[in-house]
Amino acid sequence: MNTRVNPSSVFRGIETFVQFAEQGQLRYKQTFAANRTVGDDEFAHAIRTIFSRTLHDLTSPFRHPLDGSTYKIVEPALWTKPMGKGICIVDIDTRPMDHSGEVWSEDGTFNWQKSRKLTPGFMNHFLYATIHGYDYRYVRTTEFDDRRAPWTKPPALASLIKNYRFVVSIDADVLFPHLTLPYEWLLNHWNVTKDTIVTMTRDVDFSKKPALDKFGRERDNAGFVTLQNHPLTVQLLQEWAECPDKVKGCEWLKNKWPAEQGAWNDYVRYHYLDNVRELPSDEGIGSPKFELKPKGKLVQHYTLNKGQVRGGSQDALAQGFMQSLQAHMVDHKQELVYERLFP
Repeated sequence: MNTRVNPSSVFRGIETFVQFAEQGQLRYKQTFAANRTVGDDEFAHAIRTIFSRTLHDLTSPFRHPLDGSTYKIVEPALWTKPMGKGICIVDIDTRPMDHSGEVWSEDGTFNWQKSRKLTPGFMNHFLYATIHGYDYRYVRTTEFDDRRAPWTKPPALASLIKNYRFVVSIDADVLFPHLTLPYEWLLNHWNVTKDTIVTMTRDVDFSKKPALDKFGRERDNAGFVTLQNHPLTVQLLQEWAECPDKVKGCEWLKNKWPAEQGAWNDYVRYHYLDNVRELPSDEGIGSPKFELKPKGKLVQHYTLNKGQVRGGSQDALAQGFMQSLQAHMVDHKQELVYERLFP
């Protein structure tokens, strides 16, 4: 059982915040990182081999497989070389997720059709990271004793960012639908520059009205966050973590929704607007099967229909694998197609 901690007693300046995040007071468990074996490397190699034939390059236009729409990068491209382990895809959660049907269960009875609703999301994230050679971490955080679980996100991110160029924090109801589309391409498309610290998608309330913060600015959704290692990154994360304790009006968000997302939208981001990239909601919220817009064209977020995450993850895998299989068959067409002519 996790021991709860009180962040207000330990957030004292940048150095102490970093110490809190890194040296055990958070006591996160990097589940996947433990006990790697040679077999893991062989598995990753096999996965990358299967998908290598259809990997999209970092700068070419991308044609959406469902509706045929074309997406282009912003020229000139900034991210032109694969970053590999310079990118980390991370799931942050206070729960162990090790019961039957969950991603870290060791009972040997895993059944995809009976998997718990969060598990397909975690597996999609791991598969995407493996295909592209990125790092993956499942960070199990310690619950705080005075605020909701999502508040563990800022210090957890602070514990990781120093080791990477980019850390992508992604909720379990968010999917990568295009498994062979590199994250470097997405950074180029979204015009993430070297001065961009945080990238988030504009939120929606699924009515015909825009989702606005208390100042009338469109809100961001903190379920999908791209964080870049920048001289101001840890400072930003500290301000975010301390908002309920130090900013007047922010205290009520400790234990009420939208928690850390509300603090970001109403307070923290206004100090860093020049360093924030806000994405069109249609590219990072919703899904193709959702009745209303947006449709999650590049990243899917099943905010109101979490029961469809398994189907979305399944569709992503089927499209990615079958695309690679079809390309392989075409490569070997001369060997596989045999014509028999009858008189």
